[in-house]
Amino acid sequence: MRKKIKSNARKALSGCWGEAVCITLLFFTAVLFFMVLEALVFSLFDIPSFNGITDTPAFLFYGASPFEIILLVFVSVLRVLVPFFVTSPLALGMIRWYFRLVSEERHTFNDMLYYFSSKDLLKRSWKCFLSLYIHCLEYAVLFFLLPFAVLTLYKVLSASGILLPLFFPFLIIMLFSLAFVLLCFFLLRYFPVLCLIVEDDSLSIILAFRTSVQYTKRQHSGIFMFNLSFIVWCILSVFILSLLYSVPYYLASSAIYSKVLMEKGRRTATFGFHEYHFPDNPQGSCPASGSSFQHNN
Repeated sequence: MRKKIKSNARKALSGCWGEAVCITLLFFTAVLFFMVLEALVFSLFDIPSFNGITDTPAFLFYGASPFEIILLVFVSVLRVLVPFFVTSPLALGMIRWYFRLVSEERHTFNDMLYYFSSKDLLKRSWKCFLSLYIHCLEYAVLFFLLPFAVLTLYKVLSASGILLPLFFPFLIIMLFSLAFVLLCFFLLRYFPVLCLIVEDDSLSIILAFRTSVQYTKRQHSGIFMFNLSFIVWCILSVFILSLLYSVPYYLASSAIYSKVLMEKGRRTATFGFHEYHFPDNPQGSCPASGSSFQHNN
């Protein structure tokens, strides 16, 4: 099925590559703009940079003036909020464009800016990604609780001078690696949630997440292998030209796969559990539309 999804994604993008590349460039230009702006603000106000959270207390407690502390906190908040408020509607607009493309619906470059068209849509995009980040953070805390507990124990025992087995550091690395893989696998339950949200503006964000969980039951392995099949393109994305191909390719493929899951989930909910055959699609039409499914009795 993955090969057919990718094939249909390429067919859907044929004739639309220019628009897809422009949309990709617009989004990454916005991201790059805020990165450059952040660097300029830190340089202009001579704010000491830090590599991580662990470096922050040293700056706060050793000779920093109240103005520097307030400025650092203010800039740190802005560096998160401003990109979030701008890139969230852009990202959801980009998903909307790809979803309408593979659904054979009318799509224009203006779909990228769709969620800037009204206050309600703008708030919807913010609520969508805020909910997604909160869900991811909640489960990240749960999955990484044990590795961090073991790491803390290791630091405490090492500081106490207790001789620990040599394999202990490797155990910690394995625990973190395993937690990361399990977290990514678990979060695949939200794979079609953005497509559910862009498909129907009347669908509540909470219901979209619940529906996504329902539609991805027993589908995690397939989604995981689908994402894994793009690992080479992900590596090649360090090059700009590869990025401009791999991002549209992946997003179009993901939109088709999401539609497959959504259609299958709706039919299963309506008629009970059935098996479906993924049809050939030589015309390049979206394989996830209702008419494309063939029911196997």
